[in-house]
Amino acid sequence: MDACLQKYLEYKEKMDQYEDKLKKYRSNLKTLLKKRGESKYKSEVGSVTLNEASKSTLSKKDVPNEFKYLWEKYSKNTTYDIVTVRSPSTKK
Repeated sequence: MDACLQKYLEYKEKMDQYEDKLKKYRSNLKTLLKKRGESKYKSEVGSVTLNEASKSTLSKKDVPNEFKYLWEKYSKNTTYDIVTVRSPSTKK
């Protein structure tokens, strides 16, 4: 059990480091696309697509008790970018 746990923790740490690096590269790709004024880029190396998405959330504390049925009036919209990176072999 300890050996398995130790391996898990080692790989988890490596994965966290790689996720940090991927996040930086994803951010750089987003910046480069925005500088070019484009939402898509494709080459022999791969492709990048920048999409905007939004979601609405509502917390009970955001709505007074007498207006709970009016969730739309008190909901919050969050807009965010989605960066999709694919290798050339990825089919969609």
